[in-house]
Amino acid sequence: MYGRFQEYIQGELNKVREEGLYKQERVLTTSQGVEIRTESGLQVLNFCANNYLGLCNELRGKSRIRVRISAAHTPGQIAFAIDKFKKVGKKLGAV
Repeated sequence: MYGRFQEYIQGELNKVREEGLYKQERVLTTSQGVEIRTESGLQVLNFCANNYLGLCNELRGKSRIRVRISAAHTPGQIAFAIDKFKKVGKKLGAV
């Protein structure tokens, strides 16, 4: 059923690889932090959004909260989200 679609997707992926635009994910062998080690043994700096401050392994209690705010959000939506973030974070002991 998906044969033709799968062939199409594989062809598109091949084009992306040929153009040098394919990103192979690295397998990490350490917990995430400012410095990480990959499966190949390479030690690298980690600039992922929730890791560059070294907070990715910081848990207070057993909770973790992730927040994404973009330019598409209105100031009212951001204020609402921050208010809810604070309330839930306090309830869970994360903030």
